[in-house]
Amino acid sequence: MARNRLKDLRRRAYHVLEQGPVGDGVSTWVDRALVALIVINLVAVALESMPQYATRYATAFAWIEYFSLAVFTIEYGLR
Repeated sequence: MARNRLKDLRRRAYHVLEQGPVGDGVSTWVDRALVALIVINLVAVALESMPQYATRYATAFAWIEYFSLAVFTIEYGLR
C-alpha cells in the first residue's frame, strides 16, 4: 500500500515538473512560478551589477539568491 502511494506521488511530481497535461492547474502554476523566479533572478543580478543598487539593496539581493537556491535545489531533487 505504501509503495503504491509513493509511486503515485513520484508520478504526480514527474507530471507537474516535466510534462503536465493540458489543463492541469498545478502544473501550470508551477511552470509559471519557476519562470517568474528565473526572471526575478535575472533582474536582481542585473541590478546588483550597478554599484548604487548593490550597496543599497544588498540584503534583498541576498534573500532572493538564497530563496532561489532553495527552490531550485528542491526542484532538482524532485526531478
